[in-house]
Parts: sequence; structure tokens; C-alpha cells
Amino acid sequence: MIFVEFVASITFATIIVLITAVVTTLDVGSKMKGEALAEVGSFVDFRQFPQKLARRIRRCIAVVAFLTKKMSRFLL
Repeated sequence: MIFVEFVASITFATIIVLITAVVTTLDVGSKMKGEALAEVGSFVDFRQFPQKLARRIRRCIAVVAFLTKKMSRFLL
């Protein structure tokens, strides 16, 4: 009986670890988007780009990050 409980607890722990790994992997795209936007934002601010150009650059980076996130699902 104790052996069955031990095996059940190991199985449960394994399932929890696998679910956590999947959730963490799905969040990678969001992290990449946030990091990319922050880096570009600081670069644009540091170089004092015109406001219209800065907005276009940020929008472009947001689209690239979004598409990267979508493509990462196919690569897993």
C-alpha cells in the first residue's frame, strides 16, 4: 500500500512539473516581446528619434515580436 502511494505521489509530481514546463514555454513569446520593446524604446529615447519615426519603429518591433511568438508555437 505504501509503495502505491509513493508511485502515485511521484506520478503527480511529474505531471505538475510537465504542466509548469509547458506554461513557462508558452510565456516565452510575451517575455521576448516585452524585452524587445523595452530595448528599442530605450534606444529610440537615447538617440532622440523624431516622435513619428519612433512610433513606427516601436510598432514594427511589436509586430515582429508578435509573429515570432506565433512562429515559436510551430517550432516546439
